[in-house]
Amino acid sequence: MIRPVLILVFIAFAYTGIAQNSFIQTVEDFSLSSLYGVFSADDNFVTFGIYIDSTGSRMARKTDTSGNTLWTWKALDYTMNIYCGAADGDGNIYLCRYRSSLGPRLLKLSPEGDSIWQKPLPGNQPISISRTHDDLFLLLSHAGNGLIFSKTDLSGDVIWSKQISNIDLDDERNGLTHFEMSDSAILIITQSSEPLFGDYITYFQLFSQAGDSLSEFSFPVYGPQQIVYSAFRLNDHEVALTGKYQGEYNVDQRFVSRINVLSGEVVWYKTVLQDILNARLLIAGVSENRIMISGNIQNTVNMPLQALSMGMTLDGDVLFYRGYGVNILQDISSVCLAADGGIVAAGHTYSGDKMKGFIMKTDHNGMVNVLGTGSVTSRIILNCYPNPVVDRLCIETSAGIRLIELFDAKGRKTGQTECYGNKKIMLPMNAQRPGLLLVRVVHDQGVDCIKVMVR
Repeated sequence: MIRPVLILVFIAFAYTGIAQNSFIQTVEDFSLSSLYGVFSADDNFVTFGIYIDSTGSRMARKTDTSGNTLWTWKALDYTMNIYCGAADGDGNIYLCRYRSSLGPRLLKLSPEGDSIWQKPLPGNQPISISRTHDDLFLLLSHAGNGLIFSKTDLSGDVIWSKQISNIDLDDERNGLTHFEMSDSAILIITQSSEPLFGDYITYFQLFSQAGDSLSEFSFPVYGPQQIVYSAFRLNDHEVALTGKYQGEYNVDQRFVSRINVLSGEVVWYKTVLQDILNARLLIAGVSENRIMISGNIQNTVNMPLQALSMGMTLDGDVLFYRGYGVNILQDISSVCLAADGGIVAAGHTYSGDKMKGFIMKTDHNGMVNVLGTGSVTSRIILNCYPNPVVDRLCIETSAGIRLIELFDAKGRKTGQTECYGNKKIMLPMNAQRPGLLLVRVVHDQGVDCIKVMVR
């Protein structure tokens, strides 16, 4: 039976004049640089990472939503990394730093970027920090024998510190993130890896504001190697997750899910971007009842990683997704939501042969005021059948086909057929080995990819 599949077309558009307060920029004032994290601060945002110039060290930089650098703070100690950060209600910046010989430190900067104080923190390497409803800070950290959760005041003094997990060779948990769900409950999300089989399990632990354990449950495993990449609080009892799992024939699939952390119920679980070769999705936040996502996508093995902007409804329906950076790698490490509802993504790219810090700021519709490949409301019909296929694959599209390329699950090119505007192609598959193939179709309206199974 022929099954028509509606595929969003990727077309290059210049969004000039449409996307307001949006940009893509690289950090050009250092010889080498890379950005590891980003978080919002008042109506602006702060990125942090590493730079190498005449000396080289760690840095933090405040940028406004138009892309103007407001200030740059440079560390004196090169080996003391910055792992996470947050801002208070007055715009002061708090950076969690760590060096094995010194332990963890909390550094406070003024809204203008001046150092105010630096104080010791519990545990070892910091994982995540967040501000509470009563203007305190919650910190999740690694420790020598597990994970430590602590609360500090705005002066950096520790109010309490609790050990929340211990090292167990059969169930070693790694911290992912945490949220204040309500005035009375805090959520911590951890992942464990089973060393023999390599399976991952995600745990949700609820704590009181005093750090006492309330409840715990694990995220259902939908396949081996299910890994959660990011999480975000939707309301006082639900969170959204992104991650990947191994689907049929050990092919990675991306998912977005909505979880009730009070009941443990999976509200919905959606596999997304199935026709994209690789993707890593990170939730920036919720804007206008849309889950705003960034990260990376890779359409084919011949294309570098692109910066992603993606929007979903709270019911899990994909509204749009767009990739930026056609011929150059754009690797995203961290994301947050801007004050205007746009996405801010930070990472690194390359300028010539030199690595440079990279920032992408979208408008509230996920658009950037530069040339990019984006999904639009116009659609083509792409039929690819039979699937699974044995000897011949029929490819039909409403746009003239120019080139068909085949790639195996490891990204190796296994076939290529040049076409001349035909809208129906019969492709011999006898030379293809059984397993998953990515079919890349270049047509008159752009490029689409679809997966087929060879028997």
